[in-house]
Amino acid sequence: VTGFHRLHLHFCGCTGSPSLRDQLLRIRWFPSSEQRIKTAFTFDLLDYFSNLTSVGKVPAHDYYKTLERVTEGAGRGFTPVS
Repeated sequence: VTGFHRLHLHFCGCTGSPSLRDQLLRIRWFPSSEQRIKTAFTFDLLDYFSNLTSVGKVPAHDYYKTLERVTEGAGRGFTPVS
């Protein structure tokens, strides 16, 4: 909800450990893809977006652009991972 953040994560790779996807879900982050996960969204961000779209009819593009502006205003230049 506070903008984009670039983080370096170290996942558990132990024998029998959950998949990367499941590890993210356990910390309430939703991965953007099933394979080669590079981006995740917090459940808080998704809940906030859900409320904005259901009550305020805010399109996804406008929400994304708002997050970009919040990130830039905080001095955290951000380039999305492709």
